[in-house]
Formats: sequence, C-alpha cells, structure tokens
Amino acid sequence: MKKSISLIIAMAVGYLLSAQCPQAKEGTPKSSDVTTAYGLCSLAGGDSNKPAEAGVYIERAIKHEKSMLKSKTWLYRGDIYLLMAGVEGNTCDQALTIAKESYLKAKELDTKGMRSDEITYGLSSISNQAYNSGLAGYNAKTFDEASKNFELAANTLSEAGAKDSLYMYSLFNAALSYESAGNTEKAVSMYTSCAETGYEAKQCYYRIIGVYQGIDDLESVSYTHLRAHETSL
Repeated sequence: MKKSISLIIAMAVGYLLSAQCPQAKEGTPKSSDVTTAYGLCSLAGGDSNKPAEAGVYIERAIKHEKSMLKSKTWLYRGDIYLLMAGVEGNTCDQALTIAKESYLKAKELDTKGMRSDEITYGLSSISNQAYNSGLAGYNAKTFDEASKNFELAANTLSEAGAKDSLYMYSLFNAALSYESAGNTEKAVSMYTSCAETGYEAKQCYYRIIGVYQGIDDLESVSYTHLRAHETSL
C-alpha cells in the first residue's frame, strides 16, 4: 500500500511539473489563434509581452489543420518560448528546448527560405542563452543543470549547421559538467565529440583517461576553461 501511495504522489508531482508549461487553450483550434498569440507576445518587446498567455493560443494553433502547415506558426511558437525562457519566474523548464524544436520545424516548412534569417537568429539566441545558463549553473555547482544547458547549446548549433567556436566550447563544457555531476558515460561521449572537432583534443583524451581511472582533479581544469570561454563571448 505504501508503495502504491508513493507512486501516486510521484505521478501527481510529475503531472504538476509538466503542466507548468502552457497547455493548448480549450476549444476548437482557429487560424486566428496565431494572430492572437503574436498580439500577446510581440517581438517588439515591452511590458505588454505575455509569453505564457500567448503560449496557450500558439499551442492550440499548431493543432489547426492549416496553421500547423505554415512556417510562420512554428516561427512564432519559437519566438514565444524563447521569450518565455528569459522571463523572470518562468516555470516552463523546457522552454528553450521547445523553442529549438519549433524553429527547426519552421525551417523544415520554410521551403522557399523566406524566414531563414529569423529562424537563424532564433536558433542563435537559444544557443547563447543556453550556454550562459550553463556557465551560471556550473559556477553555482549545479552540474546537472549546467550539463544539460551546455549540451542544448551544442545540439542547437549542430542542428542549425553552425559548428563554430561556441559549439566546441559547449561540447567541452558539457563534458566537464557531466564529469562533475558523476555522469561518466555522457562525459566520455561529450569529450569524444569535442576531440573530433579538433578543439582541446589532447585535453579531452586526458580527461577520458581520467574518467576511466577515477581521477578526481576537476577543479583547476574546469574553472580555467569556463572563465576563458566566458570572456570570449
């Protein structure tokens, strides 16, 4: 009985956490939901922006038979969740990931490339925001959070076709963070990916050896690299 009660509580908590991201507004999806969402969350910025409220309309819009096939719908969804991620007190911890998925869907539907600049800008903004969140998390020693943000930055840049210096920094810092968090499998995977780019390859292979040998000498190496990368932004 105790196990059953614990399971029910765990499921309820999980539901509450997932419900913190916008859910589709009740009612039949309308093509005008896209316009309503944009009106609540204009890229012009300002105090009138209400990304959480805009979210309920854009979530319904992607269920409309015509709206779901337009790149504009998904572009706006990306914009809304990107803004949501930067709002103080944001409760949707998946906001940046949802924004990334939305921009990539917009890119897929934008067959004529009419929105390519906006999509590229959105993906670049996600990678920068995720990277900076990773730095903040690492310096606060919340390594699980840091590793996920660095990996999100790297994945976003990779899927956007922008494997630049920030991409390499993100891989290296993700590896350091996973190692600090005790996730050796992910750490080795990230170090390997980073070494394949040619960035800090020798250091990456030393770290992989260290991971397998159980060497715990992260402090000096990790913070040196993070500070160097932070000043390069």
